Amino acid sequence: MIQVRNLFFKHEEYFVLTDISLEIKEGSFTAIIGANGSGKSTLAKHFNGLLLPTKGDVIVDEINTRKNQVEIRKKVGLVFQDFQD
Repeated sequence: MIQVRNLFFKHEEYFVLTDISLEIKEGSFTAIIGANGSGKSTLAKHFNGLLLPTKGDVIVDEINTRKNQVEIRKKVGLVFQDFQD
């Protein structure tokens, strides 16, 4: 399960994610959709600890991404459209 609790993420001086909360249950199919630049990839990078929240928590299988990034990266893989992401 992936839980996002009151996630805020600041890039440079601007908040690009503000107060995001969601829960993705194990075995479910979930799509994150939105316009270009809306924060989809930024949110996804929080799921495996590539980015850490400015405020709030991301929890994967009861492991907080702030506390154990190595274990999270063993559990969550991401495939990007452009290798530079």
